[in-house]
Amino acid sequence: MSKLRFGFFILAVAMAAIAPGFAAAGPIAVPANVPYASEGVVPENVVRECTQLGTKIATFIKQYADKNGTSVELVDEVEFAKAPSALRVEIFNVVSSGNAFIGHNKSMSVRVELLSGGVVKAKTSISRNSMGGFGAGFKGSCSVLGRVTKALGQDIAEWLSQQR
Repeated sequence: MSKLRFGFFILAVAMAAIAPGFAAAGPIAVPANVPYASEGVVPENVVRECTQLGTKIATFIKQYADKNGTSVELVDEVEFAKAPSALRVEIFNVVSSGNAFIGHNKSMSVRVELLSGGVVKAKTSISRNSMGGFGAGFKGSCSVLGRVTKALGQDIAEWLSQQR
């Protein structure tokens, strides 16, 4: 290999090492049950009654990531410091006011960090809200919050595909 080619090779390797993008060799580990942030603002009745929100959002992240061509693996426990690539997601704010009779006002906010070997490569916060959609008068609060998790899962998967 000539000195010039070798120089370009070294430059390319160095640029790849400091590039702001993220490229993972395998699937991105995502918690199968997205937790509530310890310092978050989440009404106790939501935590007690809407027990499936964390698993729903994880499932929707995977579903939409698969559609976007991003490889995601749902795992029970993620070791963020050791995982080659991982997504830390936390629900840090939930609003659940209103009801089927006076109208729903539901929203959820999540914090998302994309990590590689324990190092944060990208992060964002995403919020979504819903008033219940069609047939809202026949839906409970947890059902409407479930609609919010679907939209958040799609948003997170789209954001994740942009980080690759």
